[in-house]
Amino acid sequence: MGIKSQVLKYVGEIDTDSIFISNHSNVSLVMNGVFKASGLIYCPRYTVRINLRGHGVVSFHGVCRRMEIKVSGDCVLDLTQMSIGEVWCEARGIAKIITGLTKVVRKAEMHDRTILLTSEQTLITNAVKLGGSRIESIRSPEKLDKIRAGS
Repeated sequence: MGIKSQVLKYVGEIDTDSIFISNHSNVSLVMNGVFKASGLIYCPRYTVRINLRGHGVVSFHGVCRRMEIKVSGDCVLDLTQMSIGEVWCEARGIAKIITGLTKVVRKAEMHDRTILLTSEQTLITNAVKLGGSRIESIRSPEKLDKIRAGS
């Protein structure tokens, strides 16, 4: 018997700093609407899927073995305080995805004016950039602060 995947779904106007995703199974987090959210992820043996659609900022800290990200709209996904083994991401609109300590980005499919920011040590194996999208490395904390501020 396989392990069931957990689903956390937020719809509408979301303002929370108490999201907690832990180590019991694969988890899907879905947010649609206007959001300002943060929390803790502790899944060193499982996959976390994040699907954001709308406008806002979401940030997490913690540990994750594998993260699958789908983002669309005008939003920021801040994972700078995360340690992630493997990332798969797809982004559309004017979204920003900022990763922290990440070993490898297996897939980065960036459309429109999206931005993927990674550390210099991250290995990127399959990247597709369409439109005005960019993939950049973060070299300094000052640059990261500017990006978070929206400059």
